[in-house]
Amino acid sequence: MKKRFISLTIVLSMLMSLFVVMPSAASAEDIKSGQDATNGEWYVDSAEELLAFVNAANVSYPPAMNYKVYLTDDIDVSGMDAQLRIGSVQDNKAFTGTFDGQGHKITGLTYTAENNTDTGLFAYTNGATIKNLVIENANIKSALRGGIVVGKATNTNIYNVSVRNSSIELFSNGSVISLITAGGMRGGIIAGDFEDLNGKPSVMYNCEAVNSKIFIGSTGGVQALGGDGLILGGLVGVASNSTIEYSRVIGDSRVDLDYRMAVGALNVKMVYSGGLVGEAKPGASIIDCFSTAYVIARAETYVSVGSGADGCVGGIVGYAPESGYNIERCHFAGVLRSRLVNSVLVLPIVVMNDYYLGGILGRNSSGATSVKNCYYDWENARSDLERSGADITAVEDESDTQSYSSFRTANTQMSVSGQEKNTILTEPLKGTQLVTSLSVKVIPTAG
Repeated sequence: MKKRFISLTIVLSMLMSLFVVMPSAASAEDIKSGQDATNGEWYVDSAEELLAFVNAANVSYPPAMNYKVYLTDDIDVSGMDAQLRIGSVQDNKAFTGTFDGQGHKITGLTYTAENNTDTGLFAYTNGATIKNLVIENANIKSALRGGIVVGKATNTNIYNVSVRNSSIELFSNGSVISLITAGGMRGGIIAGDFEDLNGKPSVMYNCEAVNSKIFIGSTGGVQALGGDGLILGGLVGVASNSTIEYSRVIGDSRVDLDYRMAVGALNVKMVYSGGLVGEAKPGASIIDCFSTAYVIARAETYVSVGSGADGCVGGIVGYAPESGYNIERCHFAGVLRSRLVNSVLVLPIVVMNDYYLGGILGRNSSGATSVKNCYYDWENARSDLERSGADITAVEDESDTQSYSSFRTANTQMSVSGQEKNTILTEPLKGTQLVTSLSVKVIPTAG
């Protein structure tokens, strides 16, 4: 009896010790909402709590800009128009911490004002990480530059982020007469600018835009468009010294650049659209990515004082102004379109439909190519063209049948002559998840 009592006492003591320890262990993990200043963390389980974090980071508690923020539940932010924007380029306030969605989604992100620049969930990030997040049914308007996730991303990592059933619309400054300065207008469904800082690159991995679109709103009646022009991309507007890998634009997604003005003063430089990236600058790498978007650029100027409008469209990248970029193992299976309308003073209006289209790259100004192991669905890309007999080469205005040391076939086991326009792939491109066979135009292997 005594032994049984002692044994029972020992068991009860062990159980009591568990009850003492477990609550304290759980208390650290069960913080589901609010600020944990001791550990530099913020837990978001509601729209109101996200707003509390945004207000703290932007105004009342700047150290929160470097917090680790965890989304602990799906939240609906509908009705909070223009209240949820973290950081400011103008005020040099960048989010530098980590935002971990933990697989949850933010629904109904909305900005309807047309005069706010760098609009997105984040206006400006620098050294930040954004990951494991879904943004759904967002409706964003932004002036000059914007992205649904971030307007300007510097030395930023974006991993496992999906933007679904959303749209972003770019504006100049909303006035009838406007001057677009050296920065031009640029935007992407995920990010406007994607750039490095002191050699530290931005990296995007396993991100996607699904059934989403980016387009241009009103650009004014009289404009002087200078600098970098108008640039739209399915994922990113302008990428420089950064890497975009294993990412895609799929479903009913559109990159729709529609630039129209009654009078164009000075030089209208360029309008360019890309299925993934609008403009790839030196150091930009796009690897193992694909797009099935409808990509179009329209530029119409009815009285031009200067050179008029020019533009190009690319299935992966719209424009590469310099050498030093890299497009590798990417493919395009969407549709390409363009329309340029110019009237220079008293000369007749010149209309050019479906010119300057590239299945991979819209235009390569440097003359040095770095496009490797890429392919595109040639028949589908030209399926909606108005120009009879129009051809689409891999790089606009560059013959696919000449030798490029950097151009390779999509599948090294295929036997191609370099003259064929349609070849059936026997297996999908490594690192992507498209169908197992496509009608494609093959980029010939050099040598």
